[in-house]
Amino acid sequence: VAKNVGIVFLENMINFTTISILALLGGIVLKVNAAILIGGLVLLANLVIFILIPRLNLKMKESWETKLKNFSDVFRILIKNPRAFWLVIFYSFSIWFLMLFCFKIIFYSVGASIPLFFVATIQPIVLLFGLIPITLSGVGIRESLMAYLYYGLAPSSSIIATGLGYSFLAAILLPLLCLPFLFKILWKQPVKN
Repeated sequence: VAKNVGIVFLENMINFTTISILALLGGIVLKVNAAILIGGLVLLANLVIFILIPRLNLKMKESWETKLKNFSDVFRILIKNPRAFWLVIFYSFSIWFLMLFCFKIIFYSVGASIPLFFVATIQPIVLLFGLIPITLSGVGIRESLMAYLYYGLAPSSSIIATGLGYSFLAAILLPLLCLPFLFKILWKQPVKN
């Protein structure tokens, strides 16, 4: 379990690092100080955690020490294999760029033709702020920030429709589409008495 938790933690760290780098670059291009500050802090925090976790050597109960070692093994494995590390980084950036292209398509579907450059600089800032756990799945924060940052590039109704369309896809439709797979896995599990 600890190794799986370590993998999930590492995956989320890499996602946060990727989106914070993109938001930091977008903040620099658009001169949005909050994006520069938050993107830089998240990036710095993730780098410190990534460097410190494999070196962590705490004296504690043996069972907890084993769990911590299992948790941090994934970090050590990735650091010792630079090719795998850079492949993971490449996949992470590719997935985020695919996500940005999806926003471009959603904008286009609601009648707004925003150049991909603006989507690639603005949307990472929006996505990073949408990850702040204030509302359910960032709904509301994302749309408000999109209305502010995309102001003048498209009608407000198109901007809000794009944000709500993404929220519907990410927070409602995709989880519902994945439920059959979850149930399939759960039905295969033996029942413990």
